[in-house]
Amino acid sequence: MKIIFSPEFNGKVFLGTNRGVKSHMDMLVADTMQLVSMLEMHLGIHMEEHPAHFRTVKYFEALSTYMKENPGNALEASFKLSSLGTAQQALHWRDALILSHWKRDEMASLSGRLEVLAGTEAYFSCPGMADRLHDVILELSKQKKDFLKDMEVEMPCKKDILHPAIIQLLDTMEQHGARLTIMLNPETKEHNLRYVYELLQSKENKKITLAEKDDSFLIYSFPDEQTANEYLALKGDELKADVWINSANKSLDNWLRLMGKPTTGSTMQNFTPQLIQLFVLSIDMMREPLNIKSLINWLYSPLQPLGSYFGNMLADKIISEGGYRNNECHRLVNGFVEGNYLYRDDKDMPPTPELVKQMKRCKQLADAFLPSFETPEKETNSVEVVKLKKYLNSLSAWAKERAFLLRDKPGNEGWCSQLESLAQLCDTFILLVDASGCKETVDFKLIDSWISTLYQGESFMQYNAQKGSLEMVDSPTKLADTCERTVWMNFCGTDASPLSLEFLYTSEKKAVKDHLSYYWKEENEIQYQQFMEKLPFSKTTKQLILVVTDYQGGEVSRKHPILVRLESQVENLKDFILRPNLLEERMEPVNKVLNDTGEDTVKFQNGKDLIWPHHISVTTLDTLVEYPLDYLMQYLLNIVNTGPGSIKDVKATKGDVAHAVIESLFAPRDGKRCSTADEIELRIKTEFDEQVQKQTEACGAILYLPENRLEAALLKEQLHKCVKILLKIIRDNHLTVTGCEKEEGIHTGIGKKELNLKGFIDMTLEDENRHPVVFDFKWTSSKNFHRDLLADNRSTQLELYRWLLSVNERDDATRTAYFLMPEGHLYSKEHFEGNDCTQLVPANKDNIVEQLKNSFVFRKNQLLKGTVEIIDGKLAENSSYYNSTEKKNLYPLNVDANGFKDDNIFSNYGMFKQ
Repeated sequence: MKIIFSPEFNGKVFLGTNRGVKSHMDMLVADTMQLVSMLEMHLGIHMEEHPAHFRTVKYFEALSTYMKENPGNALEASFKLSSLGTAQQALHWRDALILSHWKRDEMASLSGRLEVLAGTEAYFSCPGMADRLHDVILELSKQKKDFLKDMEVEMPCKKDILHPAIIQLLDTMEQHGARLTIMLNPETKEHNLRYVYELLQSKENKKITLAEKDDSFLIYSFPDEQTANEYLALKGDELKADVWINSANKSLDNWLRLMGKPTTGSTMQNFTPQLIQLFVLSIDMMREPLNIKSLINWLYSPLQPLGSYFGNMLADKIISEGGYRNNECHRLVNGFVEGNYLYRDDKDMPPTPELVKQMKRCKQLADAFLPSFETPEKETNSVEVVKLKKYLNSLSAWAKERAFLLRDKPGNEGWCSQLESLAQLCDTFILLVDASGCKETVDFKLIDSWISTLYQGESFMQYNAQKGSLEMVDSPTKLADTCERTVWMNFCGTDASPLSLEFLYTSEKKAVKDHLSYYWKEENEIQYQQFMEKLPFSKTTKQLILVVTDYQGGEVSRKHPILVRLESQVENLKDFILRPNLLEERMEPVNKVLNDTGEDTVKFQNGKDLIWPHHISVTTLDTLVEYPLDYLMQYLLNIVNTGPGSIKDVKATKGDVAHAVIESLFAPRDGKRCSTADEIELRIKTEFDEQVQKQTEACGAILYLPENRLEAALLKEQLHKCVKILLKIIRDNHLTVTGCEKEEGIHTGIGKKELNLKGFIDMTLEDENRHPVVFDFKWTSSKNFHRDLLADNRSTQLELYRWLLSVNERDDATRTAYFLMPEGHLYSKEHFEGNDCTQLVPANKDNIVEQLKNSFVFRKNQLLKGTVEIIDGKLAENSSYYNSTEKKNLYPLNVDANGFKDDNIFSNYGMFKQ
């Protein structure tokens, strides 16, 4: 059996085909861990491989025990600050010392840190690779001398520069019959690549000149990674390279996939996919107040226990309502529990046993993973241990079950690895809770500290390697064979790999040398790293291409140390630096097409076939009149954003909460027709705080995010002032509240154009003569906008509300008003008593309602005939509507002093208006 061995040969390694099929069948490419595992199998030793997270928790438990029994030690302060982080770092130190075969009892007295590490060993029993390596050496030394006679180990470098513990392992293998060989460099002709390699091997500061017309060594230079990946994805086949080296080929695979070429097999480095984020989001959802963004992101995850169909539906509902703890979301969740979102052949038939089982499963999922709908009395700084462990156990069980179901289907390897990683995180966290000694509750500060240590970026598969793809490895150290042509991408400087005992202080390094059986000299370790980094120069026989970029990640690229040396010692290096340009190589002439016709009116076919909505709201009517294209696209053609919505910003959310709180305090209750000022005053005194919390949970949960806590406190203070002012206005004007968010509708026949109008009035009231009054609330930072609407007689919303209420109540609504918050002031065209009320005199006495009726007929006729006016930002006089305004008594367009129609700043269809 032949073993191709190097400590770097983990993951995908390049192995050429020149060795023959037969030799490949009896060959193993192994790193240190794989070599140790193989020898354990030969020796009959069974060792369980523990994941890194599990070993960290076990060491945390051991270190916690040591801390309790040895107060005042050198790491006590660090452990109190970040217990798990300290344990993780200390475990790394411990494994490095174990690999160097430390004399624990002797080293304990050398420094405080080493004393802690030595003392913790008494409580730690979870072996890692270093422990297993020494156990294998010990067991192997007991075997017969020819125990490994059929084994050959081939290495890329001399064993002298390897870690002494690995040297001891290889020596022991050789003593028991194994043959050790070194992979020979290929014999190459005299060419530039050979000269470059000899230069890099030399320690002299000599200068060389490369031969012209020799392309064995080239450098491709690009402006940035994007340009390099695009070019090489398109033209990489022409280079005919045997192997490509790319430490981050995610972007290259994206380009290959876009071009319909086979992907090389790529991973996402230092990455936390959305599926893995379920772990953090799940824990964050246990906080009170509920973090609504965490809940939404959890529901939008591509895989989650509730299923993407219901998850997206609930997330959309939360976004539209502004919160989770409200009747609409509660109704949706109840429907899920009752099986309304399960597939049924016939919903009228009694549920089958299988359907009953699925419905039971739905209830279990909702109970396990969704937050309660009960509003908590106060914030929580901790979570119950039982609740936390139950949740994580449920999430872990789901992840393992889902991974098992997906494993048999090709192409699901990436999902399976993420699910397994999620399950491992949950299981590790449960072990961590047990090891911490927390019995009843766990503080969220401690949980956050643990998460910051455990929840780190990992490598996850992005695409599988496909047949016919480029041969790709992620490091120059993974060349396990010779090749003719090599392309080394991302050839740039990186942070040097840390030395194995770099964590030791200078004073500790001097002291520990005599107490380590296998001390790896720094010069040997650096020599090993440099040798492995130069493998592409020694293993390539015909052509090596280095790919460099001017910028990387938006910053100036750091030069690789090898390139720095070549620039200083190769006289004519610039002659071998090529600057490929894809645009110059593949440029084709095209004819410019100008789509801007400059027309203000656009014709379309089949306007008579447009399906009009059953009713039109007050604000929608305003859109139809002012911006007919927006109305056509959004309400008639239904061309809207179909992606996931985003929750309202803080400003809009404040208005929603203010409306909801006012409704809860001012609306009539218990079947009464109206609410009096005295009843409202009592509610404000006794229920205000409760209603603010309840309505914030229901429709303004974004205010409970940590970054919005100050805004939430300010809202509560401003809203309390506003409701008291509103109550005073109601009392001073002898009004009673008859309804809040009251739906009013009306059906009118205007010729053949029926106008079914509907609106939700923020507050309806009655004066002492029982005449209707309308208040509309606005949460705004502008004090002039709504005042100007009233002063210019353009308040379409109030006038339509006045008309709706007057017709339905069969009594004229004599007064309407805007109540602006947080200013806390009432503006109206009619008179109201009080210092907090202002009466405005309108510029004209036009009947806005009649104008809007006429405008509705005009716009609808236009659209039915296949005509839509697009005049936003253009001269209004070119518009048929504008020229017909006076003659047909239409609602006038909003035009500036120069005669230009104003733009709709909220439009989603600006690109169609150019």
